[in-house]
Amino acid sequence: MKKKKLIIIWDVIFREFDYHRLELEKLSKFIDIEIHEMNQIFNPLYAKVYQDKSNRKIIKRYKSYKKWKNDFEKLIKIQNIWILIQNNGNNFIKFYLNLFLTRKNIKVIYISNNTVREAIHPTEFNLASIINKLKNKPSIKLIYYFFSSRFFSLLNKLFIKPNFIIANSLYDYNYRKKNKNKITKILKGNSFDYSNYITYRSNKFNYKFKKNFSVFIDSSGPRGIDEHAFQSNIKTHSPEKWFPSANRFFDFLEKNFQTRIKICPHPKRRTSKYSKDFHGRENIQNNLLHMVKNSKIVVSKGSTGLIYAVVFRKPILLIYSNEMLRHKSYMRNNVNSFSKDLNLSPINIDENYNKDFIEKRLTINEKARKNYLKTYATARTDSKPNYKILIEILKGKYN
Repeated sequence: MKKKKLIIIWDVIFREFDYHRLELEKLSKFIDIEIHEMNQIFNPLYAKVYQDKSNRKIIKRYKSYKKWKNDFEKLIKIQNIWILIQNNGNNFIKFYLNLFLTRKNIKVIYISNNTVREAIHPTEFNLASIINKLKNKPSIKLIYYFFSSRFFSLLNKLFIKPNFIIANSLYDYNYRKKNKNKITKILKGNSFDYSNYITYRSNKFNYKFKKNFSVFIDSSGPRGIDEHAFQSNIKTHSPEKWFPSANRFFDFLEKNFQTRIKICPHPKRRTSKYSKDFHGRENIQNNLLHMVKNSKIVVSKGSTGLIYAVVFRKPILLIYSNEMLRHKSYMRNNVNSFSKDLNLSPINIDENYNKDFIEKRLTINEKARKNYLKTYATARTDSKPNYKILIEILKGKYN
Protein backbone atom coordinates (compact mmCIF):
# COMPACT_ATOMS: atom_id res chain seq x y z
CA MET A 1 0.00 0.00 0.00
CA LYS A 2 1.24 3.47 -0.90
CA LYS A 3 2.23 5.69 2.00
CA LYS A 4 -0.08 8.67 2.45
CA LYS A 5 1.34 12.20 2.09
CA LEU A 6 -0.27 15.64 2.40
CA ILE A 7 0.99 18.27 -0.03
CA ILE A 8 0.12 21.88 0.73
CA ILE A 9 0.07 24.03 -2.40
CA TRP A 10 0.79 27.56 -1.22
CA ASP A 11 0.10 30.54 -3.49
CA VAL A 12 2.57 33.02 -2.01
CA ILE A 13 5.69 33.08 0.18
CA PHE A 14 5.42 30.50 2.96
CA ARG A 15 6.40 31.99 6.33
CA GLU A 16 7.00 30.57 9.78
CA PHE A 17 3.77 32.35 10.67
CA ASP A 18 1.93 30.15 8.15
CA TYR A 19 3.45 26.99 9.60
CA HIS A 20 1.91 27.75 13.00
CA ARG A 21 -1.28 29.18 11.54
CA LEU A 22 -1.96 25.88 9.77
CA GLU A 23 -1.06 24.03 13.00
CA LEU A 24 1.40 21.87 11.08
CA GLU A 25 3.41 20.89 14.16
CA LYS A 26 0.24 19.11 15.32
CA LEU A 27 -0.75 17.73 11.91
CA SER A 28 2.76 16.45 11.08
CA LYS A 29 2.55 13.95 13.95
CA PHE A 30 -0.12 12.13 11.96
CA ILE A 31 1.00 12.44 8.32
CA ASP A 32 4.05 13.28 6.22
CA ILE A 33 3.73 16.89 4.98
CA GLU A 34 5.34 18.68 2.07
CA ILE A 35 4.79 22.34 1.16
CA HIS A 36 4.98 23.41 -2.46
CA GLU A 37 5.49 27.16 -2.53
CA MET A 38 4.22 28.43 -5.89
CA ASN A 39 4.78 32.17 -5.55
CA GLN A 40 7.27 32.33 -8.44
CA ILE A 41 4.72 30.58 -10.68
CA PHE A 42 1.45 32.15 -9.51
CA ASN A 43 2.46 35.62 -8.30
CA PRO A 44 6.17 36.28 -9.07
CA LEU A 45 5.88 40.01 -8.37
CA TYR A 46 4.31 39.38 -4.94
CA ALA A 47 7.74 38.54 -3.57
CA LYS A 48 8.06 42.29 -2.92
CA VAL A 49 5.11 42.13 -0.53
CA TYR A 50 6.67 39.50 1.75
CA GLN A 51 9.75 40.36 3.78
CA ASP A 52 9.94 37.08 5.69
CA LYS A 53 9.94 33.39 4.80
CA SER A 54 10.33 30.02 6.50
CA ASN A 55 13.36 27.85 5.76
CA ARG A 56 11.96 24.54 6.98
CA LYS A 57 13.11 21.46 5.06
CA ILE A 58 9.53 20.46 4.18
CA ILE A 59 9.24 23.48 1.84
CA LYS A 60 9.96 23.16 -1.86
CA ARG A 61 10.04 26.43 -3.77
CA TYR A 62 9.13 26.07 -7.44
CA LYS A 63 9.98 28.50 -10.22
CA SER A 64 8.37 26.70 -13.18
CA TYR A 65 5.09 24.88 -13.64
CA LYS A 66 6.80 22.22 -15.81
CA LYS A 67 9.26 21.34 -13.03
CA TRP A 68 6.45 21.15 -10.47
CA LYS A 69 4.32 18.95 -12.75
CA ASN A 70 7.19 16.52 -13.44
CA ASP A 71 7.99 16.18 -9.72
CA PHE A 72 4.34 15.78 -8.84
CA GLU A 73 3.72 13.03 -11.39
CA LYS A 74 6.68 11.10 -9.97
CA LEU A 75 5.25 11.47 -6.47
CA ILE A 76 1.78 10.16 -7.28
CA LYS A 77 3.30 6.96 -8.69
CA ILE A 78 4.86 6.03 -5.36
CA GLN A 79 2.65 7.73 -2.74
CA ASN A 80 -1.02 8.27 -1.96
CA ILE A 81 -1.19 12.06 -2.35
CA TRP A 82 -3.73 14.37 -0.74
CA ILE A 83 -3.73 18.08 -1.52
CA LEU A 84 -4.50 20.94 0.88
CA ILE A 85 -5.01 24.14 -1.02
CA GLN A 86 -6.35 27.69 -0.73
CA ASN A 87 -6.07 28.37 -4.45
CA ASN A 88 -9.30 29.94 -5.74
CA GLY A 89 -8.05 29.78 -9.34
CA ASN A 90 -8.07 33.56 -9.81
CA ASN A 91 -5.58 33.60 -12.69
CA PHE A 92 -4.90 31.35 -15.66
CA ILE A 93 -2.02 29.31 -14.22
CA LYS A 94 -3.84 28.70 -10.92
CA PHE A 95 -6.94 27.53 -12.74
CA TYR A 96 -4.82 25.34 -15.02
CA LEU A 97 -3.14 23.67 -12.04
CA ASN A 98 -6.51 23.01 -10.39
CA LEU A 99 -7.74 21.50 -13.65
CA PHE A 100 -4.66 19.25 -13.75
CA LEU A 101 -5.38 17.97 -10.22
CA THR A 102 -8.99 17.27 -11.20
CA ARG A 103 -7.96 15.29 -14.29
CA LYS A 104 -5.49 13.26 -12.22
CA ASN A 105 -8.29 12.47 -9.75
CA ILE A 106 -6.22 13.73 -6.80
CA LYS A 107 -8.03 14.08 -3.48
CA VAL A 108 -8.24 17.80 -2.73
CA ILE A 109 -9.12 19.60 0.50
CA TYR A 110 -9.89 23.28 0.17
CA ILE A 111 -9.64 25.41 3.31
CA SER A 112 -11.23 28.87 3.40
CA ASN A 113 -9.21 31.96 4.20
CA ASN A 114 -11.01 35.32 4.35
CA THR A 115 -13.53 36.19 7.05
CA VAL A 116 -14.28 39.80 6.10
CA ARG A 117 -17.91 39.86 4.98
CA GLU A 118 -17.55 42.22 2.03
CA ALA A 119 -14.49 40.47 0.58
CA ILE A 120 -15.18 36.83 1.31
CA HIS A 121 -16.12 35.48 -2.13
CA PRO A 122 -13.98 36.69 -5.07
CA THR A 123 -16.29 35.08 -7.67
CA GLU A 124 -19.04 37.64 -7.09
CA PHE A 125 -19.31 39.65 -10.27
CA ASN A 126 -22.23 42.00 -9.70
CA LEU A 127 -22.93 45.47 -11.07
CA ALA A 128 -22.49 47.15 -7.67
CA SER A 129 -18.92 45.85 -7.28
CA ILE A 130 -18.03 47.10 -10.78
CA ILE A 131 -19.53 50.56 -10.14
CA ASN A 132 -17.65 50.88 -6.84
CA LYS A 133 -14.36 50.14 -8.57
CA LEU A 134 -14.98 52.65 -11.36
CA LYS A 135 -16.02 55.39 -8.91
CA ASN A 136 -12.57 55.24 -7.32
CA LYS A 137 -10.90 55.95 -10.71
CA PRO A 138 -8.76 52.80 -10.67
CA SER A 139 -5.63 52.28 -12.74
CA ILE A 140 -5.67 50.10 -15.86
CA LYS A 141 -3.64 47.57 -13.87
CA LEU A 142 -6.29 47.37 -11.14
CA ILE A 143 -9.17 47.13 -13.64
CA TYR A 144 -7.40 44.26 -15.42
CA TYR A 145 -6.77 42.45 -12.14
CA PHE A 146 -10.36 42.98 -10.97
CA PHE A 147 -11.97 41.52 -14.10
CA SER A 148 -9.45 38.75 -14.81
CA SER A 149 -9.41 37.49 -11.21
CA ARG A 150 -13.18 37.27 -11.11
CA PHE A 151 -13.35 35.63 -14.54
CA PHE A 152 -10.91 32.84 -13.63
CA SER A 153 -12.39 32.48 -10.14
CA LEU A 154 -15.77 31.95 -11.78
CA LEU A 155 -14.31 29.32 -14.12
CA ASN A 156 -12.72 27.65 -11.12
CA LYS A 157 -16.06 27.62 -9.30
CA LEU A 158 -17.86 26.11 -12.31
CA PHE A 159 -15.36 23.40 -13.27
CA ILE A 160 -13.27 22.58 -10.18
CA LYS A 161 -14.94 20.51 -7.47
CA PRO A 162 -12.68 19.69 -4.49
CA ASN A 163 -13.45 16.61 -2.41
CA PHE A 164 -13.75 18.64 0.79
CA ILE A 165 -14.20 22.28 1.75
CA ILE A 166 -13.56 23.35 5.34
CA ALA A 167 -15.68 26.47 5.83
CA ASN A 168 -14.02 28.90 8.21
CA SER A 169 -17.15 30.53 9.62
CA LEU A 170 -20.89 30.04 9.85
CA TYR A 171 -21.30 32.85 7.30
CA ASP A 172 -18.99 31.04 4.89
CA TYR A 173 -20.60 27.64 5.58
CA ASN A 174 -24.13 28.92 4.82
CA TYR A 175 -22.91 30.55 1.61
CA ARG A 176 -21.24 27.36 0.42
CA LYS A 177 -24.23 25.17 1.30
CA LYS A 178 -26.36 27.30 -1.03
CA ASN A 179 -23.87 26.60 -3.83
CA LYS A 180 -23.10 22.96 -3.01
CA ASN A 181 -22.54 20.21 -5.57
CA LYS A 182 -22.71 16.41 -5.47
CA ILE A 183 -18.94 15.92 -5.39
CA THR A 184 -17.85 18.25 -2.59
CA LYS A 185 -18.38 17.55 1.09
CA ILE A 186 -18.66 20.83 3.04
CA LEU A 187 -17.44 20.65 6.64
CA LYS A 188 -17.76 23.14 9.45
CA GLY A 189 -14.41 24.57 10.51
CA ASN A 190 -12.87 27.65 12.10
CA SER A 191 -11.13 30.81 11.02
CA PHE A 192 -7.37 30.40 11.33
CA ASP A 193 -7.20 32.75 14.29
CA TYR A 194 -9.99 31.05 16.21
CA SER A 195 -8.54 27.60 15.51
CA ASN A 196 -5.18 28.85 16.78
CA TYR A 197 -6.91 30.14 19.89
CA ILE A 198 -8.28 26.65 20.59
CA THR A 199 -4.93 25.00 19.84
CA TYR A 200 -2.45 27.35 21.48
CA ARG A 201 -4.37 29.22 24.21
CA SER A 202 -2.89 27.06 26.98
CA ASN A 203 0.70 27.50 25.76
CA LYS A 204 3.01 29.24 28.20
CA PHE A 205 3.18 33.00 27.62
CA ASN A 206 6.90 33.76 27.36
CA TYR A 207 6.77 37.55 27.14
CA LYS A 208 7.29 39.23 30.52
CA PHE A 209 6.18 42.79 31.05
CA LYS A 210 5.33 43.97 34.56
CA LYS A 211 3.24 47.04 33.77
CA ASN A 212 -0.05 47.28 31.88
CA PHE A 213 0.37 47.24 28.13
CA SER A 214 -1.94 47.61 25.15
CA VAL A 215 -1.55 46.24 21.65
CA PHE A 216 -1.60 47.86 18.24
CA ILE A 217 -2.26 45.26 15.53
CA ASP A 218 -0.38 46.76 12.59
CA SER A 219 -0.94 46.18 8.88
CA SER A 220 1.79 45.78 6.26
CA GLY A 221 1.29 49.37 5.08
CA PRO A 222 2.12 52.17 4.85
CA ARG A 223 5.82 51.37 5.28
CA GLY A 224 5.46 47.95 3.67
CA ILE A 225 3.52 47.03 0.55
CA ASP A 226 0.25 45.15 0.79
CA GLU A 227 -1.55 43.35 -2.06
CA HIS A 228 -4.03 46.20 -2.58
CA ALA A 229 -1.27 48.81 -2.94
CA PHE A 230 0.71 46.49 -5.19
CA GLN A 231 -2.19 45.81 -7.54
CA SER A 232 -3.35 49.42 -7.77
CA ASN A 233 -0.11 51.37 -7.28
CA ILE A 234 -2.10 53.38 -4.72
CA LYS A 235 -1.30 53.56 -1.02
CA THR A 236 -4.29 54.18 1.22
CA HIS A 237 -2.13 56.11 3.70
CA SER A 238 1.40 57.48 3.58
CA PRO A 239 4.23 57.14 6.14
CA GLU A 240 4.67 60.92 6.23
CA LYS A 241 1.11 61.50 7.47
CA TRP A 242 0.15 58.23 9.16
CA PHE A 243 2.96 57.78 11.69
CA PRO A 244 2.83 61.31 13.24
CA SER A 245 -0.94 60.97 13.73
CA ALA A 246 -0.67 57.42 15.07
CA ASN A 247 2.09 58.35 17.53
CA ARG A 248 0.10 61.35 18.84
CA PHE A 249 -2.81 58.99 19.43
CA PHE A 250 -0.63 56.41 21.19
CA ASP A 251 0.98 59.13 23.34
CA PHE A 252 -2.51 60.22 24.36
CA LEU A 253 -3.57 56.67 25.28
CA GLU A 254 -0.42 56.06 27.31
CA LYS A 255 -0.80 59.32 29.24
CA ASN A 256 -4.53 59.12 29.92
CA PHE A 257 -5.07 55.37 30.38
CA GLN A 258 -1.89 54.34 32.21
CA THR A 259 -0.76 51.86 29.60
CA ARG A 260 2.16 51.27 27.24
CA ILE A 261 1.53 50.58 23.55
CA LYS A 262 3.26 47.52 22.10
CA ILE A 263 3.31 46.95 18.34
CA CYS A 264 2.33 43.61 16.79
CA PRO A 265 3.77 43.96 13.24
CA HIS A 266 2.04 42.35 10.30
CA PRO A 267 3.52 38.88 9.63
CA LYS A 268 4.50 39.95 6.10
CA ARG A 269 7.02 42.37 7.58
CA ARG A 270 10.43 41.75 9.11
CA THR A 271 11.02 44.18 11.98
CA SER A 272 13.62 45.18 14.55
CA LYS A 273 12.95 44.93 18.29
CA TYR A 274 12.14 48.63 18.60
CA SER A 275 10.24 50.59 15.97
CA LYS A 276 11.63 53.84 14.58
CA ASP A 277 8.28 54.58 12.96
CA PHE A 278 6.49 54.30 16.32
CA HIS A 279 9.03 56.32 18.33
CA GLY A 280 10.94 53.34 19.72
CA ARG A 281 7.91 51.35 20.86
CA GLU A 282 8.56 47.64 21.17
CA ASN A 283 7.72 45.25 18.33
CA ILE A 284 6.49 41.79 19.37
CA GLN A 285 6.59 39.54 16.29
CA ASN A 286 4.25 36.54 15.71
CA ASN A 287 2.79 36.34 19.22
CA LEU A 288 -0.53 38.09 18.69
CA LEU A 289 -2.72 35.60 20.53
CA HIS A 290 -0.89 35.90 23.86
CA MET A 291 -0.21 39.61 23.48
CA VAL A 292 -3.93 40.30 23.10
CA LYS A 293 -4.77 37.89 25.91
CA ASN A 294 -2.60 39.87 28.33
CA SER A 295 -3.33 43.36 27.02
CA LYS A 296 -5.48 46.18 28.36
CA ILE A 297 -6.71 47.71 25.06
CA VAL A 298 -6.49 46.50 21.45
CA VAL A 299 -6.01 49.11 18.70
CA SER A 300 -6.38 48.28 15.01
CA LYS A 301 -6.99 49.66 11.52
CA GLY A 302 -9.07 46.52 10.87
CA SER A 303 -7.71 42.98 11.05
CA THR A 304 -8.98 39.40 11.26
CA GLY A 305 -6.70 39.21 14.32
CA LEU A 306 -9.41 41.17 16.15
CA ILE A 307 -10.99 37.75 16.76
CA TYR A 308 -8.53 37.41 19.65
CA ALA A 309 -9.80 40.66 21.17
CA VAL A 310 -13.36 39.40 20.81
CA VAL A 311 -12.54 36.01 22.38
CA PHE A 312 -10.69 37.54 25.34
CA ARG A 313 -13.24 40.34 25.86
CA LYS A 314 -10.79 43.18 25.23
CA PRO A 315 -11.98 46.72 24.37
CA ILE A 316 -11.22 47.59 20.75
CA LEU A 317 -10.32 50.99 19.33
CA LEU A 318 -10.76 50.98 15.56
CA ILE A 319 -8.78 53.83 13.98
CA TYR A 320 -8.39 55.45 10.56
CA SER A 321 -7.06 58.71 9.08
CA ASN A 322 -8.15 61.43 6.68
CA GLU A 323 -6.11 59.83 3.90
CA MET A 324 -8.00 56.53 4.22
CA LEU A 325 -11.37 58.22 3.79
CA ARG A 326 -10.57 58.74 0.10
CA HIS A 327 -10.37 54.98 -0.48
CA LYS A 328 -13.90 53.62 -0.18
CA SER A 329 -13.07 49.95 -0.78
CA TYR A 330 -10.42 50.05 1.94
CA MET A 331 -12.79 51.73 4.39
CA ARG A 332 -15.55 49.27 3.52
CA ASN A 333 -13.42 46.13 3.99
CA ASN A 334 -11.11 47.22 6.81
CA VAL A 335 -13.00 49.75 8.93
CA ASN A 336 -16.73 49.81 8.21
CA SER A 337 -17.08 46.04 8.10
CA PHE A 338 -15.61 45.56 11.58
CA SER A 339 -17.33 48.62 13.03
CA LYS A 340 -20.72 47.35 11.87
CA ASP A 341 -20.30 43.75 12.99
CA LEU A 342 -18.73 44.60 16.36
CA ASN A 343 -20.84 47.74 16.99
CA LEU A 344 -17.75 49.95 17.22
CA SER A 345 -17.46 53.68 16.63
CA PRO A 346 -14.27 54.20 14.57
CA ILE A 347 -11.89 57.00 15.49
CA ASN A 348 -10.37 59.41 12.99
CA ILE A 349 -6.97 60.08 14.54
CA ASP A 350 -6.60 63.27 12.47
CA GLU A 351 -9.55 64.85 14.27
CA ASN A 352 -9.87 66.06 17.86
CA TYR A 353 -10.45 63.55 20.66
CA ASN A 354 -10.38 63.63 24.46
CA LYS A 355 -10.45 61.14 27.31
CA ASP A 356 -14.23 61.06 27.58
CA PHE A 357 -14.50 60.51 23.81
CA ILE A 358 -12.16 57.49 24.00
CA GLU A 359 -13.68 56.06 27.20
CA LYS A 360 -17.09 55.79 25.51
CA ARG A 361 -15.48 53.64 22.83
CA LEU A 362 -13.92 51.23 25.33
CA THR A 363 -17.31 49.73 26.23
CA ILE A 364 -17.77 46.17 24.98
CA ASN A 365 -21.09 45.33 23.36
CA GLU A 366 -21.63 41.78 24.59
CA LYS A 367 -24.41 40.99 22.13
CA ALA A 368 -22.30 42.09 19.14
CA ARG A 369 -19.29 40.23 20.52
CA LYS A 370 -21.15 36.92 20.81
CA ASN A 371 -22.77 37.34 17.40
CA TYR A 372 -19.39 38.04 15.79
CA LEU A 373 -17.91 34.87 17.25
CA LYS A 374 -20.93 32.85 16.17
CA THR A 375 -20.98 34.28 12.64
CA TYR A 376 -17.36 34.92 11.62
CA ALA A 377 -15.01 33.11 14.02
CA THR A 378 -16.23 29.54 13.60
CA ALA A 379 -18.94 27.38 12.08
CA ARG A 380 -18.68 24.86 14.90
CA THR A 381 -20.33 24.51 18.30
CA ASP A 382 -17.54 22.42 19.83
CA SER A 383 -13.85 23.21 20.37
CA LYS A 384 -12.36 21.10 17.60
CA PRO A 385 -9.49 22.94 15.83
CA ASN A 386 -8.82 22.72 12.11
CA TYR A 387 -5.93 20.26 12.36
CA LYS A 388 -8.19 17.68 14.02
CA ILE A 389 -10.78 18.13 11.26
CA LEU A 390 -8.04 17.51 8.70
CA ILE A 391 -6.94 14.36 10.51
CA GLU A 392 -10.53 13.09 10.48
CA ILE A 393 -10.70 13.65 6.71
CA LEU A 394 -7.40 11.86 6.12
CA LYS A 395 -8.52 8.94 8.29
CA GLY A 396 -11.59 8.53 6.07
CA LYS A 397 -14.25 9.56 8.57
CA TYR A 398 -16.21 11.46 5.93
CA ASN A 399 -16.10 8.94 3.07
